Amino acid sequence: MWYISFHGGKGGNNNIHRYHDDGTPHKHHKVLPTGSSDPELSELRGFVVTDGKHVLVANAYKKYSQILHHVVEDTEHCTFKQVYASPAINSIDHPYDVAIDSSTNRLFVSNQDTNTVTCLTAARTAAPIASYLQEKYGTNFLQGTFVASSNGRLPNTPVVTSVPEPQGLGVEIITDPELKVQHSVRGITYHNGFLYVSDQPANAVKVYNGNTGALATVIAGSSLKDPIQVLVQDNVLYIGSAGNGNVVTCALPKGQPPAAHAPLSVFISGKATHISGMCFDNAGHFYAADRIKKCINQFSSTGTFIQTVVKDLSDNPEFIMWVAKV
Repeated sequence: MWYISFHGGKGGNNNIHRYHDDGTPHKHHKVLPTGSSDPELSELRGFVVTDGKHVLVANAYKKYSQILHHVVEDTEHCTFKQVYASPAINSIDHPYDVAIDSSTNRLFVSNQDTNTVTCLTAARTAAPIASYLQEKYGTNFLQGTFVASSNGRLPNTPVVTSVPEPQGLGVEIITDPELKVQHSVRGITYHNGFLYVSDQPANAVKVYNGNTGALATVIAGSSLKDPIQVLVQDNVLYIGSAGNGNVVTCALPKGQPPAAHAPLSVFISGKATHISGMCFDNAGHFYAADRIKKCINQFSSTGTFIQTVVKDLSDNPEFIMWVAKV
């Protein structure tokens, strides 16, 4: 079964939708409840499922900028539990993706408009500013900042300390027709004590020590352009490169980040007009969503195209997850 989040917004699919393995919509295709007492949903982005039943999802529309917590009761029912995080923690603004450190139950949130990665404790409070940032740059950062922006003067955001690249995240601002962040941090994942962060403006994936927040290494190369999604499977990092339709891989030494200038391999070459979500199923097949063609393509474990498994979607897919039938 598929869980898919969409671009959403006015006229879009503002929910996580279920699809059967054969690509047909589930009869109860909306995963999250939309009753009068439930939060309004708009522009859902990254989500994680923990313990097989707890769904944490970025409700990304700027008016909301929340991380919502729902509980899956069965294949047909899901209930809203709580707003897990909101702009009451001022680094959370236009969230894009979420990642769990299962050893501590910390939640990391990438935020497009503050260009930061926020760290939340298991108690849903803002974690202290990353120790590396405090030691090198002080404490003038937004609440819960684990990874900071290279530009601390972003539109509609409190002024904070700028952290030079590569430690700080790249960012692009446009001024016409209005001053706003255009390109900033995107997908994230946590693996073996390190946080992997898609720095789209820098054309790189940056790897941070999961305890201190210090930059461990930078993954970059000519095959990467506008990386927006990251996924780890069997100690291999998969990077969705939206600018050229590639999926690029990098081997991860067990328990360590890749070394500087680690070799990259093109796993899939230009097969997606605008790649978005990525995942594996339990048989080892790889899947990549295509935002422009509005479909999900299936590939072998070696990157050979097999088939389009979900097609003619009514909105642009953003994040995908394959879940075993229950």
